[in-house]
Amino acid sequence: MTDAKQAAFEQTYLAYRELLYRAAYQILRNEVQAEDAAADAFCRIWENYAFLREPVGDDARRFSVTVVRHIALNQLRRRRRFPEVEFDEQLPAAQRDAEAALDVRAALSRLKPDTRSALLLCYASGLTAAQTAQVLHFSVSKTEKLISRGRIKLKKLLGGDGYEIRD
Repeated sequence: MTDAKQAAFEQTYLAYRELLYRAAYQILRNEVQAEDAAADAFCRIWENYAFLREPVGDDARRFSVTVVRHIALNQLRRRRRFPEVEFDEQLPAAQRDAEAALDVRAALSRLKPDTRSALLLCYASGLTAAQTAQVLHFSVSKTEKLISRGRIKLKKLLGGDGYEIRD
C-alpha cells in the first residue's frame, strides 16, 4: 500500500463516514448494525479502491453509498431469515414451561385412566364434552363428571403452585 493511496482513502473515509452510517441506519434502524455495515463498506471500498477516479467526488460518493446500501440490505435479509433471540430473557420462561409440563404430566399419570383420557381429549385435543363422550363410549353426563372431578383432582395434585385449569 502506498502512502498516496492511503492518504486518498483517508480522504474518502473522512468525507463519507457519516453519510454511510446514516444510509445504513435508515435501512437497519439499529445503531450497532449500522456501524458494522459502514465499517464493512469501507473494507469493500478499500478492496476496490483502484476503480475510483478520485477520493472525493460524485463517483466516490455514489460508489460508497451503493456499497453500504447493499451491505445493509444483506444484513436486513439475514436478520429477517435468522431473527436474533435474547436467550437470557427467553430461557427462564422456557425452562418454567418445561418444568410445568413435567409437573402436569406427572399429575395426570396419577389420575384414573378414564379421568385422564377425558381430560386429555377435552383439553389437549379440544373436543367438547359430547365429542369426548362419543370417543370414550360414555354418556355425556358421566364424561362431564369425569372432567369436573379430574380438574379438581389435578388442582390438588399440583398444589395450586400457580397452575390454572380453565373451567
